[in-house]
Amino acid sequence: MSVLSPESRREMSRRQWRTPNAGQERYYGLGTMSGEIERRAWFGHIGVFPGYITRTVVVPEWDVAVSIVMIANNGLPNAWIDGALHIMNAFASKGARTPAVADWTGRWWSRWGPMDLAPMGGKVMAVQPAGMTPFSDASEIAMSDRLNGRIVLANGYGNPGETVRRTAQANGKITSVWFGGLELKRETDLAAELAERHPAAN
Repeated sequence: MSVLSPESRREMSRRQWRTPNAGQERYYGLGTMSGEIERRAWFGHIGVFPGYITRTVVVPEWDVAVSIVMIANNGLPNAWIDGALHIMNAFASKGARTPAVADWTGRWWSRWGPMDLAPMGGKVMAVQPAGMTPFSDASEIAMSDRLNGRIVLANGYGNPGETVRRTAQANGKITSVWFGGLELKRETDLAAELAERHPAAN
């Protein structure tokens, strides 16, 4: 049982006043703040205590609340919350993965860093996981069969129009992904290859 009535909770989360001169469109309710991230409405609050900072948001459309607590009051909870909601919104917008793309997944590595494959709907997103909003510049891959696809949507750095193909062992296990002309491997396989090529670094 809540100590607040449903009417009181609605008034707390309802937009009462606009925050002026702010970089992002935000509003105050009665004890909460609110706004939108990628057209998804949220409300919540920020809290600061010496040595700590927190942010909590609720997305009513999803019936989801996300809280981040950082043990440093100069941390970046706003950026982390925005990133988390951005990722959730990408999956909500594109829908659950279909069986045809379900196993196009995992983290794959080249010496330039990692790439994540994230199947959504009937396509696969190629994501640079280091970004705070990683799906903003993700390349979209359409499948032609279990091992091959083509990059159908990408920015100028995302290999638009090029092919993507997976290599597999006889038992069907995927061993690498060719993203355009770049080969990506499992982390352990790439580490072993680099150790063999550069023994002085071991």
